[in-house]
Amino acid sequence: SSEATPVSEEDLSEDLFADLETETGDVSEQAVNGVSAMVAGEEVTDDIGTDLEAELEDISEEAAVEELSAAAVEELAALVSAQVEAVVIRLVEERLPAIVESAIAQEIEKIRNSLESEK
Repeated sequence: SSEATPVSEEDLSEDLFADLETETGDVSEQAVNGVSAMVAGEEVTDDIGTDLEAELEDISEEAAVEELSAAAVEELAALVSAQVEAVVIRLVEERLPAIVESAIAQEIEKIRNSLESEK
């Protein structure tokens, strides 16, 4: 028959701290290894300007676009026009009443003030 050996709270807390330290060490080591691998995977130069210039050239090469056909240009223009029209209509419908209401209220106030000053 095996007897259960009593474990003190102190032993338990020491074990927990030891486990936590081991876990933290493993995570830190993994993070360092991951960053090292990322840096090793890319060439890092001392001249950041050169890197930036090369990156911009790559982007501009990728962004080079063929000229659009006349039909595609017209279709794109129609789409943009429709979107602009929708935005303007929405703004007029949503914002104009508040703007006009404020302007009308100011004019009414001016008329009232001028009428009262004439009395």
